Amino acid sequence: MELKKVTDDIFYIEDPTNIPTIISNNEIFIIDAGIDKDKGKKIRKVLESNSLKPHYLILSHHHADHTGGAKYLKDYFGLKTISSKEEKVFIENPMLEPIYLSEGAAPMNEFLGKWTMAEEVSVDFTADDFNGRDFEFLDLKGHSLGMLGMRKDRFIFASDSFFSKEIVDKHIVPYFHNFDDFVFHLEET
Repeated sequence: MELKKVTDDIFYIEDPTNIPTIISNNEIFIIDAGIDKDKGKKIRKVLESNSLKPHYLILSHHHADHTGGAKYLKDYFGLKTISSKEEKVFIENPMLEPIYLSEGAAPMNEFLGKWTMAEEVSVDFTADDFNGRDFEFLDLKGHSLGMLGMRKDRFIFASDSFFSKEIVDKHIVPYFHNFDDFVFHLEET
């Protein structure tokens, strides 16, 4: 993992789930936290080796590959977390994802691993409450119930709004909470 510069205040940590890093009003925001604590530690090392101490962690959506390292990073850096109000419930109660995938039934053991259930983390702000910055939050629901994106200058951070050929080849059909919402919100953005 390494930090890649886009502009003077926009960077990203290159990874299968890239970690955008944004500087706004002299504060550093990171978007998403990788799949688990080990990935969180790697993100921490990249940030520290580049003398970046984040203030906020934006969690685009509750899927474990985006929130698994959140508790570690929040605790280590003392971060404030931000998500959408819809995703907040799942991020703070990760057992809901396996229950959701099991259509409300007790989850099978296969739904209780790190790919479907991250460690719980408290969310401090919702995007609706967080104003006054030089970026805007985008409603990108569809892949998940309330997935957030972000626009800063001419750049859009779209989380799982796009899938690489490798991901589509591997999974054949990517997961969508609501495909019609997914298409609508991409077209609106």
